[in-house]
Amino acid sequence: MQAQIKHTISGYVKDASNGEALIGATVFVKETSGGGVTNVYGFYSVTVPASTYTVEVSYVGYKKFVQQISFEKDIRFDFELN
Repeated sequence: MQAQIKHTISGYVKDASNGEALIGATVFVKETSGGGVTNVYGFYSVTVPASTYTVEVSYVGYKKFVQQISFEKDIRFDFELN
């Protein structure tokens, strides 16, 4: 049995207008129905099996950010919400 290769996406979620960290923003990986929430520094980290996923980032009062991201390696991805 072959082990499944997993990759991590991590980074920060910030307010696009002032760069302020968004604490408690949701980072959701649609195809896995999993994800995470940003910490007190606006940092998040999500690990999933290698593939391409739809990542949704949301925070109350902000426009939801949705993007297809290919997980072929560990990546750093910072999101700025409006």
